[in-house]
Amino acid sequence: MAKPSRRTKAGEEQRNHPVIAQLKLYLDRHRASSGNPSQGYIFRNLWGNPLNLDALGTEVIQPTLEAEKIPWHGWHAFRRGPARNLHRLGVSDKVIQQILCHANVTTTINIYVKMVTQDAEDAMKKLETKCSLVVPQLPLQGSPETWSF
Repeated sequence: MAKPSRRTKAGEEQRNHPVIAQLKLYLDRHRASSGNPSQGYIFRNLWGNPLNLDALGTEVIQPTLEAEKIPWHGWHAFRRGPARNLHRLGVSDKVIQQILCHANVTTTINIYVKMVTQDAEDAMKKLETKCSLVVPQLPLQGSPETWSF
């Protein structure tokens, strides 16, 4: 697991963040094409200032996606997607909070880990399977009023 350095929110100290190997490959290529700087922003303009990501989204990314009929869900999708997938993999909420650098785990869960209908259905199937190991599947006789447990 690679840990490239990056500058965080204004005023915060520089920290290392774990990234998957596939992302590290692209970040390394970008860094090399930028002259291998040893400090500063990863994505910067010609003057070394941080790249205007809103303009990049509006002027480059959205038109490119629209041409391919792919919806644009904004920059937070790059954080929500990994958060949801890590949650689906069983990673603890506190670890996901740390990866996203949130001060509060409630923010991580309420905003970034979005459950989808399939998740709920899969969870209930999992519960059903576990319950079937404990509760015998016997046909019930009579009406509900006469059932005894």
